[in-house]
Amino acid sequence: MEIIRLGRTLEIGKEIELKVKLNTKTIKLFCTPENVEELVIGFAISEGIAKNPIVRFENDLVVIETENDFDLALNTSGSFTTSSNLRKLNPKVKFKIDFVRRFIDVLNADYYERTRAYHTALIVNKSGEYLRAYDVGRHNA
Repeated sequence: MEIIRLGRTLEIGKEIELKVKLNTKTIKLFCTPENVEELVIGFAISEGIAKNPIVRFENDLVVIETENDFDLALNTSGSFTTSSNLRKLNPKVKFKIDFVRRFIDVLNADYYERTRAYHTALIVNKSGEYLRAYDVGRHNA
């Protein structure tokens, strides 16, 4: 067998298996080891699990405290969704496409160029200030 080099060598993206306990349920998230607390809080809020989640770390386990009861379903893409009567999130702010296009270059980050392993996400306010995060999972980002 012959190995043919097709381009420059890429770095390997960093990934961990994160165990997250939600009430009596434990799930595993494969994610980048950076910004783990933010990932878990964002997951809880975006899935409607908790409005203001309390997160604590217990050794290799992340615990989300919530008074809500819910079920989790695994999607084929590897993301989790809730399947219960939790509140639906409705966006309060909408952006025009020209405003969104201003941030396309911000999504093209050096860590993606080095690895081709990370997905990037932005949170942008009306003033154009933004926070950028990345992860090996696009749902996580």
